[in-house]
Amino acid sequence: MLWLDLPIMAALIAVLSLVPALGFELPENVNATLELSVWTLALIVLIVPVIEELVFRSWLNGVPWVMALVGFCTLGVIGVPLALNALDPERTMPIFNLLAVVFVMLGLSMALLMRHWPVPGFFAPRFAIFFWAATGGFALVHLGNYSEGSLALLLPLILPQFALGAMVGYLRVHYGLITAIALHAAHNGILFGLASLGAKLAGDN
Repeated sequence: MLWLDLPIMAALIAVLSLVPALGFELPENVNATLELSVWTLALIVLIVPVIEELVFRSWLNGVPWVMALVGFCTLGVIGVPLALNALDPERTMPIFNLLAVVFVMLGLSMALLMRHWPVPGFFAPRFAIFFWAATGGFALVHLGNYSEGSLALLLPLILPQFALGAMVGYLRVHYGLITAIALHAAHNGILFGLASLGAKLAGDN
């Protein structure tokens, strides 16, 4: 699957690199500002793939306790801080911290309560909807890599993430979550390594 991923990424990146030739200025990607370090490497190759696969694809097995745990914990750990940042940038409302803890505790409680529940009957017939919703959500969250730009310009820029999401989703469904994390980690590591090498060569010149 990695040998499928790399040429697809190369083709998409090559196409997107033609955008400036059409008169459009590409917005800066936050990843371009990352400095090469052990921490950055660990973040991109280990931490991010694990977190993103847990959030977007761990629940694709349809198991209720997994969906409840992932859903509530995502709201608490990610959703509440985003809401806090939007509504209270100065962080003067401690109620948000309480809400985050409440959501996480709800997730853990629901997971314990639902640990023996079977996969609901509605899940399998609508699996394609859940799969592509997870894939689309994974791609859309990468809009956060850009601080500016119109939606019409930014959406094509996340096509590589959409393609990656489809491939790791396939692995997750057919071979398990660990294989999805492994491909995601290898993808990030290779692309980050190539980008770092390109930046170093450009700096040397």
